[in-house]
Order: sequence, then structure tokens, then C-alpha cells
Amino acid sequence: MEEWQRIDSMDDLEPGDLCFFMTSGNESVNCVCIYLGDGKMIYPSSGEGKVITTKITSKYWKEAFVFARRVF
Repeated sequence: MEEWQRIDSMDDLEPGDLCFFMTSGNESVNCVCIYLGDGKMIYPSSGEGKVITTKITSKYWKEAFVFARRVF
């Protein structure tokens, strides 16, 4: 994973980037999503029990963002 380009700002995301989040109550990364572009991402929602598309630009996700990696 160290070989993959690290992105530290949501402003630099490109479609296909893997986004790593640390949601409230956790002490390490506990969620990985795929950025789709246009402020959207694919998210494995445990609450809904399925994969959904959601906005990465919400306050919740902005505060939980740790970094992203560009695989390709």
C-alpha cells in the first residue's frame, strides 16, 4: 500500500481513489470507500445492510476523512 500515492486533501480526490475514514468512537481507520467523482462515493452502509452511493462532502465524512490512496 505504501506504493500507492497518498492523498491528504479531499480537494485532490479523483474517481477510483480509495478513501480511508475514522468514524466517531474509533481509534483507527474503520471504513474504506471508493470515490466516484462529483462529490460522491460508494459506501458499504452497515445501517442499510448494502452498498450505497452517498455524498463525501457532508460534514460527517469531512470530519472522518483520514487520507486516500490512488491505486492506479
